Amino acid sequence: MADGFCSDDDLRKTHRGEYAHNIVQALCRGRVRKLDGDQCQPMNAYIIAAPQTGIAKPLPATFPGCTVQDWGERKRIAPPSVAMRTPIL
Repeated sequence: MADGFCSDDDLRKTHRGEYAHNIVQALCRGRVRKLDGDQCQPMNAYIIAAPQTGIAKPLPATFPGCTVQDWGERKRIAPPSVAMRTPIL
């Protein structure tokens, strides 16, 4: 990007706006299309994103009433059938 085209802050805001737009588009393919009167039905959505994206911060404003939880770091243990097939290097 050329120097002076836009500030780093403007670029971050643009990225976050694009993230929000893409999330709204994706989630509207879920239960939002199935109305109960004039309200959409509740649904669970799982968004996995790196913390530095800042995606979690605007979600409550975008989806009023939503709950945002950090899954934290999880250690996955391979089942024995996978562990037996995985060569140790």
